Amino acid sequence: MKKTVWFLVFFCLLASGVAWATPITPTYDSFGALPAATFGGSGIPNDRVAISTWTSGGGVTITLGLTATPRYVNPPVTDDGAGTYTALAGVNAGYALWNFDYYIEVVGGSYAAYDFRLLYDFDPAAGNASSTHGTLYIPGALITSPSQGSENLAMPWLDTASPPFVTPPPLYPSFSPTAVGEYTFALQVYGAGSSTLLDTVAIRVNAAPVPEPATITVLGMGLGALALGRLRKR
Repeated sequence: MKKTVWFLVFFCLLASGVAWATPITPTYDSFGALPAATFGGSGIPNDRVAISTWTSGGGVTITLGLTATPRYVNPPVTDDGAGTYTALAGVNAGYALWNFDYYIEVVGGSYAAYDFRLLYDFDPAAGNASSTHGTLYIPGALITSPSQGSENLAMPWLDTASPPFVTPPPLYPSFSPTAVGEYTFALQVYGAGSSTLLDTVAIRVNAAPVPEPATITVLGMGLGALALGRLRKR
């Protein structure tokens, strides 16, 4: 009897699409260049972007883009061509060495007809559910042209509640730039004032450890010994 009850509860939760059970994984329609995107700055790479495009029957086209890029002159960010990026964990001037970047554009209709949510992750554990993410709420009514930006998880406003616009992650309220792990992001579009999800683009960023100084030293010693051996042979 108990098994039957738990099965029915699980089935009802599954049928209702409970968000907490759903990890964010890379989701997109195309991956590559998004020429219109500047991400609110200059010189920010826009050639390795996860892009989703939604089109309504009324001729409205919404383009959503997400990417990860190095912050200023920090080490480059690489990707696998399938929505997963790799950056170095570390801190520079108080910020992570990499940024996450988003792009929103509505063509053929009004921005005010839609609402947008950007989900961001502070927890370096893998496979985090969408309900553990923070939310940046972007009402379409406040947008008159493409909305875009290049943000850093260490920016203090992302861990400070500012209803209804910023809701920090509920279970992992702070971010450590030096933490090695996996971070996921999703950009979602809804009908204005509704809970109807129209489209999503999502990416994953793997923060990798910085090579240990000792490793670099040993490598240098090995190269030095090799060079010395060559000189002696001469």
